[in-house]
Amino acid sequence: MENKCYSNSKKRIHKQLKKNQTLSRKYFRLLKKHSFNQEVSKLDQILKRNNEFESFLNQLESLKAVPEVLLNLKDFKGYRTCQLLVHEKGKSNIISYNYDTQIGKTTTEHPVNFFNSVYNIIKKSKLKLFEQSKIPQNDISILGTFLAKEFDLKAHRIIYIISRNDFLPSTEDERLSFDNLCYVLGPLFTHLLNRKKILDRKKNIILALNNIPSPAIIIDKKTNINFFTNRLYQENEVQIQSDDLYSPSPMPLSNNYELVLFFSRNEILTPDIHQFLRIQLLGELLNTLSHELSNPLFGLKLATELLIANTSNCEHKETLEEVSNNCIRCQKIIHNFSGLYSDKPVFVKIDIREIIREVLTVTKSETQHITKEIISSKCDDLLFIVNTNPTWVAQIIFNFIINSSQAIKSASNDLFKTFIHTSIEPDECSITISVTDNGPGIDSSVLDKVSMPFITTKQKGTGLGLAICQSLAKKLGGEITFFNNPDRAGATFSLILHRK
Repeated sequence: MENKCYSNSKKRIHKQLKKNQTLSRKYFRLLKKHSFNQEVSKLDQILKRNNEFESFLNQLESLKAVPEVLLNLKDFKGYRTCQLLVHEKGKSNIISYNYDTQIGKTTTEHPVNFFNSVYNIIKKSKLKLFEQSKIPQNDISILGTFLAKEFDLKAHRIIYIISRNDFLPSTEDERLSFDNLCYVLGPLFTHLLNRKKILDRKKNIILALNNIPSPAIIIDKKTNINFFTNRLYQENEVQIQSDDLYSPSPMPLSNNYELVLFFSRNEILTPDIHQFLRIQLLGELLNTLSHELSNPLFGLKLATELLIANTSNCEHKETLEEVSNNCIRCQKIIHNFSGLYSDKPVFVKIDIREIIREVLTVTKSETQHITKEIISSKCDDLLFIVNTNPTWVAQIIFNFIINSSQAIKSASNDLFKTFIHTSIEPDECSITISVTDNGPGIDSSVLDKVSMPFITTKQKGTGLGLAICQSLAKKLGGEITFFNNPDRAGATFSLILHRK
């Protein structure tokens, strides 16, 4: 009779386990269609759990809180220890979150080698019931028998362990409750890890905003309420309210928020860091190209010269001479580029026409299909020689040409009817380089402040290009002027360099 009762009980437990597995598959199908938060309310119904599970979900703020919350569930009241071992894939250490009903919470770190051995043992087990002697690891905070389950998530691996800290084996009902809980812990862990990732990102953003060397606020455009204010804004709020500080155009963020920075009206903003970072990047790129291309170009030039000396065919010789001349041309271009983007603030005598030709070469892809021309009314070569910094001059002209090209493309689909003219007007006292286009011109609403930092009409513009150019022009002892063309469409930007 006892054997018959035991057999019926065993069948009933297996039937319940099979039913729970079916419910679990239904739950995961729902997770694929909806977010975790939307399905939490359905969890109780799907798994036929009691209302205790809703309270369990509400208490979960992070993985660190999971062990204590699990031990407070009714089905695990007799258990003393719960431990989570969390490994972020690719990292060399793991974090252990442990809760003991007598000791409390502890958090420790361990090497991943220990984790891997335990993870593999648990993964191979079907019953998920273990004895401490089978896992001889001091870093497992349990005694005697315990239940354990492994979870392989997208970016993490987790081991969940629960024990009464005695040597009595778990009952069938306890294992059933453990299996039911494990069906939903995977999605729960994923949700908590994603939330931690978002919170960490927010903390980093707030830290960065607090360290901006200017007052800053984030405004909710719907309610016009300050969503965030950094430390400097709070310290200078009186000055901001009294207009001692000014704010350029706000920078739009996602979800109808915008970032506003405030600057002193007497502050001279010289954002050279952007200039130097760009120069440094181009310099490293060109040094790499120079190193990688110089040797094969030299070998190619030497080979063509040897072939020229050993051929009597005039047609072949002419072709080989053309190859040799192009090798020399490539070597010269590499040399000129390396000098053009040097980060050393050196003033040298240069032919301004050479600088402009090199900049037009660099901007060729951006100005494709737009007619380009260098114009000058002077013929004396000496007038085009100026003592200046070629890197800074090139940066300014580069910015003029790129701005003209982008303005043209934003207003015209037929680029073959558009042009960018670069004119050079030298005299004994100065030399003026002007870039003129037939684009839409400068919007009248920003014409007076187009060179101020963070003022831009581009959707993805930073508003720093002309501010940097103004700063560089002052260092060159020159100035920048700009205006809409009076007799035709487009605008003209000029750099005036005074001879020293």
